[in-house]
Amino acid sequence: MELAVHLNYCKQPRRKAWIYNKADWSGMIRYLGPRMARIEQEYTPCPDALWNKIKHEITDAMETFIPRRLTKRKDSRPWIDKKLHRLIKTKRRLYKKCKKRGSIHHEKRYNLYRHSVQKLLRKQHADYVHRLFTDSEKTSAELSKRFWTYVKYKRSAAVSTEGPLKKGNRLVTSAKERAEVLNEQFSSVFSQPSDKVDYSHLTLNSTMPDIVIDKN
Repeated sequence: MELAVHLNYCKQPRRKAWIYNKADWSGMIRYLGPRMARIEQEYTPCPDALWNKIKHEITDAMETFIPRRLTKRKDSRPWIDKKLHRLIKTKRRLYKKCKKRGSIHHEKRYNLYRHSVQKLLRKQHADYVHRLFTDSEKTSAELSKRFWTYVKYKRSAAVSTEGPLKKGNRLVTSAKERAEVLNEQFSSVFSQPSDKVDYSHLTLNSTMPDIVIDKN
C-alpha cells in the first residue's frame, strides 16, 4: 500500500466585511426613519414576522449606506507586496505560454522569471521575519500584531493524506475501496485479544523494601 502525504494550505473563501468608519450614518437614519414609522403603524401580530420586516429594512439600509470590501485570505503570505504579486502573476502567465507553445524562447523566459521570483520571495520572507523583532519604527502593539499574523499563517498549513493508494498492482481510487484498504492495513498490525494471560513470571508474595527518608 502506498500513501502520499503532502502539505497544502487550507484556503478559506473571501467574504465581504462592512467598513463602518466610512458609513453614511445620517443618510441611514433618514432612510430608516419613515420605514420604521410605517412598520410601527402596521399591525403585525406575529413577532417573527415583525422582526423579519425590521431586519429586511435594516439590511437594505446597510447595503445602501455602508461600504464593504473583500477580506484577505487567511492563507495569504503577509510579506508579499503588490510588486511581487504582479511578478508571480507574470510567472504563472509565462508558464501557461511555455506549456502551450513549448518553444525554447518561452522556456528560457519562464525559467528566468521563476528564479528571480523565488529569490525575491526568500529575500522578502527573511526581511519580514527580521522586522518582526527589529523594526524600531513600529510600536510594541504593531510588532505583536505582525508577529501573530505570521504565526496564524504558519498554522494554516495542514497535512493532507489524499494520495494514490495501491492494493497489489491495482490503483484504488474510489472512497469505499480506499476505506477498505486503510481498514485492512490498520487491522493487520493489531493482534487478536486473548483471555489467557500467563502470570507465572510474576512474584505476588514479594514485598517492597522500607523507604528511608534522610533529612539531608
